[in-house]
Amino acid sequence: MGLSWLFFSFEGRINRAIWWGVAVGLAAIDAAVLFWTFEWAVQTLPLVVTLVTLALQVAPTVKRLHDRSKSGWWVVVFYGLPFIFELVGGTLFDPVPRVYGLAVASALITLWALVELGFLRGTSGNNQFGADPLAGRQVGRRGPI
Repeated sequence: MGLSWLFFSFEGRINRAIWWGVAVGLAAIDAAVLFWTFEWAVQTLPLVVTLVTLALQVAPTVKRLHDRSKSGWWVVVFYGLPFIFELVGGTLFDPVPRVYGLAVASALITLWALVELGFLRGTSGNNQFGADPLAGRQVGRRGPI
């Protein structure tokens, strides 16, 4: 498993740990650029970095959806709908939402995506998208607590 496969291929499956690593790593890069950006680039550089980190997150998210036995097209629901709702509802560029229902819908979809991708276990064994990424590893409880 190489970085090009992880970030640029839409085939295969990844587990929660890899997905979290990618998500947190890209969010840290995005936050660092936003924090350390100079005044002249406030409008441009953070937007470019955010778009790049979002684009790099798509393939790992598709693989994580595959691990959950879901089509990669669910990424449109999990990433696209909240973006559209935020854009139309006013919270993307305005600090106060114009349409609170869309802001709530965006937050609920984002929460659903977080649970689906980050907390629920993938399909045990092989599925139509490939082999279980945890195959051969001890999964679950390891002895008494």
